[in-house]
Amino acid sequence: MMLVTLAATALLIWSEKKNRASLDREVKIGTHTEEELKLLMKMLERRVDERTQELARSRAEAIRMMEEAEASGRKAQQAEERTRKTADELRDLYNNAPCGYHSLNREGRFIAINNTEIPNYRIKLAGVRACRSGGQLDLCRCVDSRQRAAVSVSFPLICRRRADP
Repeated sequence: MMLVTLAATALLIWSEKKNRASLDREVKIGTHTEEELKLLMKMLERRVDERTQELARSRAEAIRMMEEAEASGRKAQQAEERTRKTADELRDLYNNAPCGYHSLNREGRFIAINNTEIPNYRIKLAGVRACRSGGQLDLCRCVDSRQRAAVSVSFPLICRRRADP
């Protein structure tokens, strides 16, 4: 019986040692896993911080680009307003100049007549209306019959010289 008790005690001691070794391994694995988790958490926190900084830089760049676009839009709007104002001033200068002006296209047709020239030039009122409404008033109809031949010959030459640099 003693032998059985001794064998049972040995078996119990051996089982205890086996359980203790297994428990030590599990504690080591748990400690190792916990350390890995802490390391992974630190890596994740660092990546989150890097990404947050990257997003902040991207946001700042987007805001800067939007502000530049708005400033550019304002500048373009101001330039357009200045251009419109200059065009209005030039149109007023052309139409209300103290001397008569007219503009002709290459075919010798009037494309613009200023207000000063209308009463002083031999242009029929119907012709002026035609010109201002996009009609076809020809220069040769506005000059004396004696000058028509000269105008018909010289006007195309003037246009050609003006077109050549």
